[in-house]
Amino acid sequence: MGSSEVKQPGDWEGEITRQLVAHLREVFWMTDPEKTEMIYISPGYQEIWGRSCEDLYRSPRSWIDAIHPDDMERVVEAALTKQVGGEYDEEYRIIRPDGSIRWIRGRAFPVRNESGVVYRIAGISEDITKRKEMEAALRESEARFSGIISIAADAIIMVNEAQRIVLFNKGAEQVFGYQASEVIGQPLDLLLPLRAIETHGEYLRAFGASSETARFMGSRVCKISGRRKDGTEFPAEASIAKWSRNGETLYTAVLRDITERERAEEAIQHLAYFDPLTGLPNRTRFHEIAQRAILAGQYEGKPVAVLVMDLDRFKEINDTLGHHRGDFVLQQVGLRLKKALRPTDAIARLGGDEFGVVLPIAAPEDAFVVAQKLLKVMESPFDIEGLPINIEPSIGIAVYPDHGESADSLLQRADVAMYVSKRGGRGYTLYAPDLDRHSPRRLALLGELRRGIESGQLFLHYQPKVDLVLKRVVGVEALVRWQHPELGRVPPDRFIGPAEQTGLIGPLTQLVLKEALTQCQAWIQGGKRIPVAVNLSVRNLQDPRFPDQVAEMLQAFSVPPEFLEMEITESGIMADAETAMRTITRLSEMGISLAIDDFGIGYSSLSYLQRLRVDSIKIDRSFVMNMRVSEGDRTIVRATIDLAHNLGLKVVAEGVEDQETLEKLTSLGCDAAQGYHTCRPISAEEFARWASDSPWTPAWD
Repeated sequence: MGSSEVKQPGDWEGEITRQLVAHLREVFWMTDPEKTEMIYISPGYQEIWGRSCEDLYRSPRSWIDAIHPDDMERVVEAALTKQVGGEYDEEYRIIRPDGSIRWIRGRAFPVRNESGVVYRIAGISEDITKRKEMEAALRESEARFSGIISIAADAIIMVNEAQRIVLFNKGAEQVFGYQASEVIGQPLDLLLPLRAIETHGEYLRAFGASSETARFMGSRVCKISGRRKDGTEFPAEASIAKWSRNGETLYTAVLRDITERERAEEAIQHLAYFDPLTGLPNRTRFHEIAQRAILAGQYEGKPVAVLVMDLDRFKEINDTLGHHRGDFVLQQVGLRLKKALRPTDAIARLGGDEFGVVLPIAAPEDAFVVAQKLLKVMESPFDIEGLPINIEPSIGIAVYPDHGESADSLLQRADVAMYVSKRGGRGYTLYAPDLDRHSPRRLALLGELRRGIESGQLFLHYQPKVDLVLKRVVGVEALVRWQHPELGRVPPDRFIGPAEQTGLIGPLTQLVLKEALTQCQAWIQGGKRIPVAVNLSVRNLQDPRFPDQVAEMLQAFSVPPEFLEMEITESGIMADAETAMRTITRLSEMGISLAIDDFGIGYSSLSYLQRLRVDSIKIDRSFVMNMRVSEGDRTIVRATIDLAHNLGLKVVAEGVEDQETLEKLTSLGCDAAQGYHTCRPISAEEFARWASDSPWTPAWD
């Protein structure tokens, strides 16, 4: 099988993975275990199969229709019986719509969740037509073989029974760095670190192949190691055939350097388990490490400690210095913590400003010693461009087996203890059952959020959007804030996420809409025609009553619909695509502008973009912030702008932190931008003052 668009969102790492596989020569694909739904298919499918990726999404088994009749029964049987076990590795022919035939090699393997349950089938397919044609040519005649090798890009090497090189084509010269005149007549050891592998027989003994053999039509495909003229070694995939000429036995290898492919596969694996910002293991990897440590503790009869560390008031750093400096602080924190731990200890970034540590210990008191050590290394200020910044962490500790016998339970209880430390300013706290009733982590915080909505603790800030061509303020985004009477300012990511999982997101969205439309009405009455954007959640899009509620509020506040914009995330669309699209269509028909927020970090963008009645897309800040230093991110931003403009959409860049990024976006044709470089989120009163002093022309002038 092959692959091209992803239909469900992923985290920041997941997006980087998608961009990476989209540029591979092979086709990457993913389905559900029952193979009834195509989750993702990379763009190469359309090039190799000659068929639309959209057709495959609509009919996940349509790829089977392209299989050559002589190969279909074998391939379908293998797909049904071998994919879940990870044994699927098939070569077969397909017939393209234009009648041409291509050879495909398809491999598949199961993707398991943290519980070990298979929830996806993923695979890689590659076009091996060129290799097959070469093999056929080799078998047909030596004369034809000589013609092919003279133009082949892959390395073609021939050796005799004495393992002396008798043929070395131009492709081999490129791969190994030798001229043919330097290697003809030389032993094969010149090119290979290993000469003979007895277990693989005469085919592989000739080329020192190491593993992964596959028999086909009298030949073998194997993975070997090559050695260049400069002494460097590289991985290669070789098709090796045995044949005779005038009674002489010869071995021929068609060889491809797979260094880049292996690097890409390693990068994908790394992104799946490591945090790209700090280089530390991520939450998924941390969970696996903790679970393995617990199993080892069970076997050895020793306790294991899990520590969860959160950085107090870290949001103030982001708000004051900007997110890019906040990211730098997180990187430095990770380095300090890692240096303070033993090689046997494990540290991970769990997300945001939260870190986790797994400690094999002899007694719970050992965890206290480590916690004190971590607090000590955090005492020295961090130097941020000459400005000393103090970071105060709060640590929670849970110990196996006293507080739980799984990674999930220990993480949860260490989290509870961490919040007790944070509220009490204790530095670190060991979990105890009676602490749970004091933790506001979820249920209590949600209860307080309900009271906060009812008592007016929540309010809005507004972040301007500026037109990069006209140099004008063209709107604002309304962002909700919560000033808790005891906890102080509660970060949005601490209450919006939990609210989305409960019925609280409904009243929260109603509050935001009411406040935003109230302010919009005041601006219009004051002669300031400023469109206001409001973010919608998954539950809003799934509520069939929501469009009617919005219409009633627009009428109540006498705000024309063109002054209201709704920002929707790709995850909000994909949670229930059909229901969400009906809601989006109704809002659009009312005259409300619609934008896709955080564009690029989900997997549904290209497959659904044309079907959505949206006016603009917002490029996620994770790509914009690193444009100055990452060519990959610049490429993604440029491609997104071109795609949107080709579809008649406007483009807004989020997370603009500096003038260089702003200028680069302007040169790429981006329509608008928002970020700390232009203006941080501010109150309506501050916005009025900012607009009068800003170099950006106010929308009402």
